[in-house]
Amino acid sequence: MLKGTLFIAGSEKKWEEEEIIKEAVSSGFHAEMILAGGVSVCLGPKGADLIYGGESITDAFKNSRIVFRRARGAYDSMVSMAILAQHWRVPATDCALSIASNLDKFHFMPSFTLKSIENIPTVFIRAGELFAKKGKNFEFPLVVKPSCGRHGEGVGILKTKDELNKFISSERKETFMVQPFLEIDEEYRVFVVGEKSLGAIRKTPKKGSVIANYAAGAKFHAANIPKKIEDEVVSLCKQQRIDIAGVDLARVGERFYLLEVNRCPEFKAFSKAAGVNVAREIVRFISGK
Repeated sequence: MLKGTLFIAGSEKKWEEEEIIKEAVSSGFHAEMILAGGVSVCLGPKGADLIYGGESITDAFKNSRIVFRRARGAYDSMVSMAILAQHWRVPATDCALSIASNLDKFHFMPSFTLKSIENIPTVFIRAGELFAKKGKNFEFPLVVKPSCGRHGEGVGILKTKDELNKFISSERKETFMVQPFLEIDEEYRVFVVGEKSLGAIRKTPKKGSVIANYAAGAKFHAANIPKKIEDEVVSLCKQQRIDIAGVDLARVGERFYLLEVNRCPEFKAFSKAAGVNVAREIVRFISGK
């Protein structure tokens, strides 16, 4: 018997989206992708109407389950769909707040409350601002990264004051995060679905690189971290109402630092390294909502 319709809404259809569709169909759903860039919201006589491919999908949307994936390039449509899903009480992963917070660390990252994990001292700065007032206690080298970034893009290391002044005075419109450079012993990713950790992997950067990102050639290996750290990672996701997340941590000695909370990240490499069918866990989670 058909369980109903499962929509995967996102900006692109890649391996992860295909796997979620495959697992949903295996579980008895009719499953298909909604490319968020093709969705528009119109106002009808009695309320909002979702238009996709020139036709209304409002009724189908209201009677479905939704897995919200990546919003990059389709931010407005994704937030609108998430707001409508909540308004219409459609079972969905994540929410408008979690979608917005994941793309805007400038406003939302400082809201984290941490216990066993620590924040790396961070200031947020725009081009032309006086860094000295914000980061007067920072010492070189410094790490700079865009507050809205992906795959390690835009990450750099500044070794001198001249390099910092040149960086700040450039014609940049983005807001950047500036942090002290840490001599990291190990970097990890913990994958969370719902209020459950699917385990941790260790991320080893490509030789000569400081970016432990799979897209930058990093290797992933199954790993164990202290339970109190893993539990706090789940708590971080609950704080931002993120149902599907890859949380990146750095270990320096016995101390764990928060690097980033990634909403709905790619999970092909994690699934292989950890031996976990992440797509199946996502479908199980949304089936129970």
